[in-house]
Amino acid sequence: MSTIAKEPQVTKDGVAFSVIVEYQQHDCIISQEVLANLSHSTDEKIDALATYNAYQAKITGVARRMAKAGVMTSPMVLTSQNFG
Repeated sequence: MSTIAKEPQVTKDGVAFSVIVEYQQHDCIISQEVLANLSHSTDEKIDALATYNAYQAKITGVARRMAKAGVMTSPMVLTSQNFG
C-alpha cells in the first residue's frame, strides 16, 4: 500500500508532506531549491506549493522509493540527487 498521508504544507524549509508505504507514515521535505530545479525555473521566488502540486507524482514516487529502500530519517529530505 502506498498513498499520501496528509496534505502538503509550505514551511520555512520547503514543502513538507508525508507518504504511507506498507502501512507506515514517512514524513518528508523538499526544499524550494529542489522544486525550482524540477521546474527548471531560474526564479528564486517560485510558488512552492504550486510547483509541488505540478510535480507531485514524481516527488511522492521518489519519496516512496526512498522509504522502500530503507531510508529512515525523519523527515526524509529529498535532494536534487534523488531526482538524478
